[in-house]
Amino acid sequence: MSKYLILFSVALLAGPLFAEQEFITTQSLSKQFVIYGPKGTPAPSSRLKRLPLDPTFLTVSCERIKQSVLAQLSADERLQIKWRTSSPGKIYVVLHPGTEQHPLITPLPGSALPAYRIDLPNLIDGARLIEAITEVVLLEIANRNSDENFSQLPRWFSQGIAEQLKSASPETLLLQANQPISSAQVKIDPIAKIRKELETFSPLTFDELSWPEKLPPERFRYFDKCAQLFVHELLRLKDGESCVREFLDELPRNLNWQVAFLRAFRPHFQQLIDVEKWWGLRLVGLTGRDASQLWSREQSLEGLNSALRVPVQWLAAEAAPNRTDLTLQQIVSNWDPPQQKIPLQKVVNQLRALRIRIQPEMVLLLDEYAGALANYLENDERQGVIKRIFLRSNLRDLRQSTCERLDALDRRRAACGDKPKPGTREEAMLSALEAATRANSPSTTRKE
Repeated sequence: MSKYLILFSVALLAGPLFAEQEFITTQSLSKQFVIYGPKGTPAPSSRLKRLPLDPTFLTVSCERIKQSVLAQLSADERLQIKWRTSSPGKIYVVLHPGTEQHPLITPLPGSALPAYRIDLPNLIDGARLIEAITEVVLLEIANRNSDENFSQLPRWFSQGIAEQLKSASPETLLLQANQPISSAQVKIDPIAKIRKELETFSPLTFDELSWPEKLPPERFRYFDKCAQLFVHELLRLKDGESCVREFLDELPRNLNWQVAFLRAFRPHFQQLIDVEKWWGLRLVGLTGRDASQLWSREQSLEGLNSALRVPVQWLAAEAAPNRTDLTLQQIVSNWDPPQQKIPLQKVVNQLRALRIRIQPEMVLLLDEYAGALANYLENDERQGVIKRIFLRSNLRDLRQSTCERLDALDRRRAACGDKPKPGTREEAMLSALEAATRANSPSTTRKE
């Protein structure tokens, strides 16, 4: 399909919507980006802070974002130039005035090279624009040498690269009217802010990063930060940039991204369990906590044990109230769903508050307890009243699987009390590695 036919198709589809405005077509300096949109810069939104997109200025912004993406994939400027000039496919950007639509990326089959159309509102949040252009640039690179269908990117990858760009100097990427043209970049540590925030939330596991659509809202809000941190750490591996580039090459050759990832990163990971263990250790190392501020091993274990006990009071006839502690399994198995929510959510909150105080080797175990309870609460809420009435087997299965998971975690927690205390930070990290290995034993294996 020629570029003229594609442009004609774009104009034909957009024409009825934009008949009262004058539309123009512009090209970027490399001719890779073709912009079709209303002439001139739209008036800024008085209600929301959004970036007005002018077709002429947008061509420069697209090129800047592309160059920044290439810089993330390789520090070697010669390789960046090679990628920019090695027969890139076309990217057609259509601007829609007066709409609230989300960016939409559509592959355009029929041309010798991969071509994409991306639909954008002409008033858009700057961060959303960087994310959309980053994703379409990565898609074009991944499919440039592919004769098959257009392969997709894992969300953590495109979002992680976009977050790297946004954490640097986004104002240098997005050109606007009356703004001097400058490509000067300020050297900023892209993960400095995340590093400070790591102690305030429980980072997502590799499994959670791989399946973000299954995350409950309270966990999904950390996805962008964790995706950026994960990509940043991959790039820091020995030959990490080379592995990431090979990952893009492997994507079209495999049915799923997990196989492509393992083939590209085979010097570092033999199976997905190895990725989970490495990621867990990186999180332990990145917290950078002062060992003098941490609890001892015995205090950490007691704090974890205490957080997992649920105190309740009950009244006997003509007797003073009695207090007892219930296990999580007793509450999950025997209490009605409305009664469970408050005590279980309290346990989750206590665990996350405890995270910054306990020994590094117990952090992974704590995170899995919190994750198991959060997953149970989210799935139970999805059941809804009608499903609880007519499909009670669903609730039984959910309770049983949750209790089995908690039983496995309890066994690992009991084993923590039998191990000698690590004497150094390195030994503590090795202990965390062993804990992650037990977490992925056949009895507790998660999907890969």
